[in-house]
Amino acid sequence: MNQGCVVAQTAPSEAVEPGSGVIGVSIWVAPSPAKMIDDQDLGFLANFLGICIFVLVVAYHYVVADPKFDTQGS
Repeated sequence: MNQGCVVAQTAPSEAVEPGSGVIGVSIWVAPSPAKMIDDQDLGFLANFLGICIFVLVVAYHYVVADPKFDTQGS
C-alpha cells in the first residue's frame, strides 16, 4: 500500500553558508489517497450515533419529568 512519497527539496532563496550548522532541506510528505468507508465501519458509526441519540432522549425526558426541576409552585 502506498503511504505517500517523501521529497527533499531546497529553494534557491534558502542558501545556507557552509559550516553554519543549519540544514537547508525541507521535507514534504505527499498526502495518501482517501480511503472509502466500508460496510462494517458504516454499520458501527450508525449504531454508535443511534445509541448516543437514544441516551440523549432518555436524559432529556428524565430531566423534564423530574419533579425537583418543577418551577411551578405547588
